[in-house]
Amino acid sequence: MLRLPVIHAMILGIIFNAWSIPIPTPLLTPIQYLADGFMAVALILLGAQIALIKMSKLNRVIIWGTIGRLLVGPAVALAVIWTLQIDGIIAQSLLIASALPTSRNSATLALEHDVLQETAGQIVLFTTLLSAISVTFFIYLSTVLF
Repeated sequence: MLRLPVIHAMILGIIFNAWSIPIPTPLLTPIQYLADGFMAVALILLGAQIALIKMSKLNRVIIWGTIGRLLVGPAVALAVIWTLQIDGIIAQSLLIASALPTSRNSATLALEHDVLQETAGQIVLFTTLLSAISVTFFIYLSTVLF
C-alpha cells in the first residue's frame, strides 16, 4: 500500500493541513498544472485500461458490484443524509457524489496487487457506462428532495 503515490500525497496533505503549512509558490504552480491536466490524463488512462479488458460473461461479482456502487451506495448516502438532517447544497452534493461510478483507482489497485484485475476493470467499465443514467437520476432526485 505504501508504494502508491496517492498514499504519500494524502499523508503530506493531512500534515500540511493540520499544521497550516502553506505550499511554497514554486511548488504550487506545477501542482496546479498537474491538477488542471488530471481529468484528461485520467480519461486517457481509463480508455487504455478499458481497451485491455477482455469481456467475459457477466458474473455475480460484476453485477452486484455495479448494483452496489450505483444503487446501494446512493441509498446508504440518502439514509445518512436524512439521519444527520443534512439539507441544501451539501445534501445534494453528497447524494450526487455517491452515485458516481467506481473509480479507476480500484482497477489500478487490483492490477498492482494482482487480484481480480479483469473483474475490477469490468466493474469500472459497467459503472461508468451506467452512471450516465444513475447520475442523471440522482441529480434530478437531489433537486426534488433538497
